[in-house]
Amino acid sequence: MEQKKRVPKWIRVVGLIIFTLTLLLYLLIYVGQKEIKGDTAEFVYDSEHKIIYSPNYFDERFLKNVGDTLRGFGLFVPSQSMDIQLERSTELGDTVVVAFFVNPDKLTDAAKTTFVQAVYYMSPLLQTYIKIQYKDPTYIVVGEQLIL
Repeated sequence: MEQKKRVPKWIRVVGLIIFTLTLLLYLLIYVGQKEIKGDTAEFVYDSEHKIIYSPNYFDERFLKNVGDTLRGFGLFVPSQSMDIQLERSTELGDTVVVAFFVNPDKLTDAAKTTFVQAVYYMSPLLQTYIKIQYKDPTYIVVGEQLIL
């Protein structure tokens, strides 16, 4: 009978340490991505527009009204894809953060004015203080302003 060759104990220990560290690294990356996006859900208004929101603060009927309001203002048009994010700010009290996902290169003063006007247009729905944020597609804030 042929005996199996045993792997030395130190190689098994080093392999287990490397496996554990790799698993821990992937877990940290996953938690970091979740921290960037936060606890969110997506409401698909139509094929070109979605609203990312905090599920414990907004419901789908309210999000449909927000989408209808933005369509009435002229932002949610079929020819242009656009996403927004609605979240309640815990740091600012009862403030709703409305984030528009934009390409930072195309964020001009005229575009900012249009977004501010859109938020004023939908402010009767929000009925609270509003903070506007401009985010790139990776959720990094590239600009913001508070609307009272």
